[in-house]
Amino acid sequence: MKHIRFSIASLLLVVLFVAAGFAALRESNETWNSGVFTLTLAALLISILLAIHRTESRRAFWIGFALFGWIYLGLSLVPSIEYRLLTTKGACLPGLQSAGAISSASSSEKG
Repeated sequence: MKHIRFSIASLLLVVLFVAAGFAALRESNETWNSGVFTLTLAALLISILLAIHRTESRRAFWIGFALFGWIYLGLSLVPSIEYRLLTTKGACLPGLQSAGAISSASSSEKG
């Protein structure tokens, strides 16, 4: 049986990616939205280049990444479909609102 091995560098990249995602959800503003959207477009554009220049199983991975990524991005930009996506509903959960919005809402309730 083959054991799965991860390098420390790859685990650090995963932690960095997850941390940036949670920070973007917690402190959501126009700068974060613009930055995440730009990184998403860059990843999808690079995935097309990688799908062209890789071979066999790596090519299949990047074709799938590009295909599903572009389809999901397209669906998220259609207003009649966007609100039905699971990620849109998840981002609207009360626990994921920014701390500033929560503190201002609680102070307005007290006053």
